[in-house]
Amino acid sequence: MDRWMGWIILCIISGLAARMVVPGNEKGGWGKTLILGLLGTLVGGWIAHGKHLILFPSFGHWYPSLPALASSILGAIVVLLFWKLVRR
Repeated sequence: MDRWMGWIILCIISGLAARMVVPGNEKGGWGKTLILGLLGTLVGGWIAHGKHLILFPSFGHWYPSLPALASSILGAIVVLLFWKLVRR
């Protein structure tokens, strides 16, 4: 149960950070922020793992680390910028 809470907290933090950094007025509540953060976490984690900047933790032992948080926020920013570009 604790790793699910860690994921949810990480996704919300990264989604909120991306919405604060990227200019514009994005409508949406906690659900859209959580989805943005989840997509950002997946994209950022995939890129950071591919560049060997972070390692995936073993199953059942996952707590957000600073590199995971940074890659999650950067991934959420990329996802939000891509969404704004596509929506134009």
